[in-house]
Amino acid sequence: MKRILICITIIYVLVLALTGSAWAQLARVKEYKVQPRVKTIELSSFLGSIKWIPITSQEQARIIVEVVADGVSQTGVRKALLQVRIVENIRPSSILLEARRPALPSGVDYVEVNYTVYAPPGQFRQFKAQTAQRPIEIVSKFNAELTLINHNAPITLHSGRGAVNLQTAHAPIMLGELDLTLSSQVQTDHGAISGVVSFPPQGSFLFKTTNAPIELQVPQNTLGTFYLSNTRGAIDFQLGDDIYNGSSGTSVERSPEPVVNMITSNSIISVNEIH
Repeated sequence: MKRILICITIIYVLVLALTGSAWAQLARVKEYKVQPRVKTIELSSFLGSIKWIPITSQEQARIIVEVVADGVSQTGVRKALLQVRIVENIRPSSILLEARRPALPSGVDYVEVNYTVYAPPGQFRQFKAQTAQRPIEIVSKFNAELTLINHNAPITLHSGRGAVNLQTAHAPIMLGELDLTLSSQVQTDHGAISGVVSFPPQGSFLFKTTNAPIELQVPQNTLGTFYLSNTRGAIDFQLGDDIYNGSSGTSVERSPEPVVNMITSNSIISVNEIH
């Protein structure tokens, strides 16, 4: 596959009169064309944001990879920037990009690799992303399997349909309007889980966190068996004629499937109808 590579270097230098030191930031950018037959995207960064922004089918789909280095040593920052390696595995139907963490020279505070995907909502069947310390955001109304792994930063979906595997820690997961089609899991720690969710007739679904709320809105006709576990917290379940307000844990069986497990502690589990 042909790809267009654009390299841009931007240098910002700020002289701090009080300390006599300098701050420098350098960035380099690569652009990869994404052909219409590409259906799988896999992006990996050790530190940096990942975002999928929708475009029209008439626009050229592309991935922008921005490598940023920051520190007080211009020489060290420049060296760190050049040491970042992006491993590419580009095939007719898939693109894999993996950023390898460099050793930080003296005077460098951090290096991050940010990915921005510009593609039509229906472009991909699988979208995988892994990073840390920066948000993952799916702005596009997707119809795909999502695997999004983050650490210490939020995961945000706006709207879409498919199966999801979402994991982070010490940060919230915001599901937007999510139409689940297959078994899925949403897990964080010390972060809230929220959204408007619909379930298919079958499957197993897990929503799990600690010390933070789980707040889902679902259609009034939602069926399934709900297992709700909240240690030292509260449960507010109101769906059709099934109403429960209490603590600790309970189960509500509206039908044998799907099976929905919701687990947290020291907070609230809320399941309510869409109004």
